[in-house]
Amino acid sequence: MKFIADENVSRFVIQSLADAGHDIISVHDVGLKSAADEAIIQFGITEGRVIITHDRDFGGLLRYSARKSSGVILIRLRQPLPQKVWKALQQALASLTEARIQGHIVVIEDSRIRISGD
Repeated sequence: MKFIADENVSRFVIQSLADAGHDIISVHDVGLKSAADEAIIQFGITEGRVIITHDRDFGGLLRYSARKSSGVILIRLRQPLPQKVWKALQQALASLTEARIQGHIVVIEDSRIRISGD
């Protein structure tokens, strides 16, 4: 699966995903640091990359627009420490296929995973 990490995702999480064999880049890597969310969404669509973020704005942008995306994973943990985020992502990705994420907003919370956009 291909990902793009928003600027609020820790380097630890990005490196852990890469070490696990995922194709992941950061917005920093492609000149999108501080870019508008719409620009990151467009990049994700063009490159076929799922966005990983802690920013709730992505969910709102996609929920209320007709725009299709490669998907967004929104991390909403109470204590988003890098190790906890990595563990939550591992668990979520073990149970979700790329087809299930595409065009949806996957919200990872402390006690559950929600998928919106169905």
